[in-house]
Amino acid sequence: MKGKLIFLAGAATGFVIGSKAGRGAYESLKARATQTLEDPKVKKGLESAGEFVASQAPVVGHKLQDAASTVASKVKKSKDSDDGETSSTASSADASSTDASDGGDAHGPMTPATPAP
Repeated sequence: MKGKLIFLAGAATGFVIGSKAGRGAYESLKARATQTLEDPKVKKGLESAGEFVASQAPVVGHKLQDAASTVASKVKKSKDSDDGETSSTASSADASSTDASDGGDAHGPMTPATPAP
């Protein structure tokens, strides 16, 4: 969503700069943008998007925390195993502990959060 807004802002800027109409084109574009943002449907969509992001933030935070601790423990295990093994031996040990049917992760596949209705 943020990328789309940045693209639209860049397109609008390019339109105004490249337009021979100058100020008139700018005023027209500004009026349309204001009208669009004042539309009740757009306001409702922005509100629901904000509510969705707010409701999913804790879920995403917990998943990131779990992923970070998993990575940290794998790095620690890798460091510990490097003391007496070569990296190819450690890689084959890691590969044998994962199951390809579960997405390649020993903890199972990551599934996206389902949005609330």
